Amino acid sequence: MTSFCSARLRIAALPAALATTLPLVLLGTPVGASPPIGQVSRRPDSRVASYPTASSLPPPAPLRFTAGWERELPGERVVQLSPGGEALLALTDTGSLFAFESATGAPLWSASGLDPDGKVLALCGFVFARSSGGKLVAFGIPDGREAVPALSEDIQPSLGSCCSREASAAPPFASTTRAPSGPVSAAVAVGCAEQLTVPLAGSPRMAFVRPSDLSLSAMLSLPGPLLSGPLGAASRLWALTGEKRNTALAALRLESAGGSREAGVPQAGAFALQKRLTSAYLIASDGRPGGRDLAIARAGGILETYDAKRLKRRWRVRLGTDAGAPPLLVETSPGKGSKQEPEKLVVAGTMDGLLAAFETGNGHLAWTVQVASRISRPIAVWLEKNEGNPDRTRLILAGEGSRKLEAFRALDGAAAGSLVMEPNSAVILAGPIILPTAIGTALASPDPAGGREPPRCFIAWSPYPRAGSRLLSLHLSSVP
Repeated sequence: MTSFCSARLRIAALPAALATTLPLVLLGTPVGASPPIGQVSRRPDSRVASYPTASSLPPPAPLRFTAGWERELPGERVVQLSPGGEALLALTDTGSLFAFESATGAPLWSASGLDPDGKVLALCGFVFARSSGGKLVAFGIPDGREAVPALSEDIQPSLGSCCSREASAAPPFASTTRAPSGPVSAAVAVGCAEQLTVPLAGSPRMAFVRPSDLSLSAMLSLPGPLLSGPLGAASRLWALTGEKRNTALAALRLESAGGSREAGVPQAGAFALQKRLTSAYLIASDGRPGGRDLAIARAGGILETYDAKRLKRRWRVRLGTDAGAPPLLVETSPGKGSKQEPEKLVVAGTMDGLLAAFETGNGHLAWTVQVASRISRPIAVWLEKNEGNPDRTRLILAGEGSRKLEAFRALDGAAAGSLVMEPNSAVILAGPIILPTAIGTALASPDPAGGREPPRCFIAWSPYPRAGSRLLSLHLSSVP
């Protein structure tokens, strides 16, 4: 299998019809006040003394992107990629959903009649989506067999999950999953630890659905239409609600572990309004148990963070233009051989292609970098294995309409490699997405063709605007 480093190479192992040229451009990290694409800018006067400067850190080893399997979807333009256990899910602009085995790219099943603007979400062995008629639909991940959720009302395009807690017994999936030895069974073997959150259309309400049996567990009211969320922080479920400029931050208290019900179950029947926030439209949290950090993007390029326990604003900054994707709360991961301490950062990408990181505690600017295009997709996070690295965390993204996949070190924004698709008319349509760490023996086994672990990074791209889509798997590793 061919790998990409600093030269333009051809993927000889792919079939001739799918072979393509994929050069990797390694970007430098010079410091400048107004950096061009790929250069990092920092503000020394806004840094705390303990934060490392660019000159105090060695440059990161470039990330190597090695092509794995590739599959073509003629006449279909992929608009969303989603992980589904050991499956990769691709939703297209025609409302078709395709499932592939993530390790090999083998087709599993396909479905049609879905809303191309709706979110596809996999939970506990099921894939949930919104039909073109506005209903909640579910499919078994291994075979695509359709199941009927108890919720029959019209729903909004957004779907979410919440209320993680310790998984107990495995859920009853006998009718929709293969035997434990099957290729896509690891996700259901660990039990169901989350609930599906489904905002309803036509009324400010949210339904909670148990993925274990597709039953309705709760129906909760909202102060207004859902804009972003829900997500957990400080033993509460948080959501942004409202319309246009009349928006608000609402919260729902979750039952504590010592309560009469299971931990993570909604305690009340309604989200309570907590704070009026004019023109707020995106919300994010660190997602950790006991975490209390909330980051909110507001119109006018405003980014602010809150302590979710005390509901006190920590800091506010102006990004210049609006954020195009939810902020990312990330903690750096120094290697064991490094002398660095972990740093908590809030990373935001804007519609003019600015990627900026701020210290979570005080809002001091850590770094900014200009990427190839506007940032309108979530940023993927990859953890490399080099234990001597001052930070093993890599941020990977593809700007809207761009043909370049870019990687940066989270600690200081230093460029850590990129992958450029050819020809010049090529465009990355969706992704990148990074699959979670392998679970179960099927994912942990090496790829027979390459003698290595299966790929965990995926993008959808097209060589020409009207040429359909191609799904490409990528193995990630650091250049020695």
